[in-house]
Amino acid sequence: MVDPSRAAEALAVFHDLRQRALCDVIPAFPATSRHVYSGDMKSARGAWTPNPSSGFKGDRGDRWVSALPELDIDFDALCALPARPDELGSDGSAVTRLDYWADRIWGTVEQFGTVIEPGGAAVGSDADAVSDTDGSADD
Repeated sequence: MVDPSRAAEALAVFHDLRQRALCDVIPAFPATSRHVYSGDMKSARGAWTPNPSSGFKGDRGDRWVSALPELDIDFDALCALPARPDELGSDGSAVTRLDYWADRIWGTVEQFGTVIEPGGAAVGSDADAVSDTDGSADD
């Protein structure tokens, strides 16, 4: 964490995510939302859609995601899910649910910590302080 004095802010975001997820379907899928946040929609589509080249893996193919009829949708439909009244952009504008949650989760992670991308590349506000010379980030 970059600034431990701001830990409560980060925890508030993840507490809100948990509370909502206990009673609603939240479109917060690890790989898909990460690519949406970075603006790489081609990779986001690939991360959502199970296909033979990935062994039929993909966020949509996750056993918990596939158990939810609301999420038995293709990538275009996922991207078109309209934001709910309490899911507005930081400037108050309407965004999609996927955009809202991608920004809320990954924006918070990058603001308060560091993301170790596959291959060991660090991304985030304290990325320069991260070292993975011992391979510990691979666990």
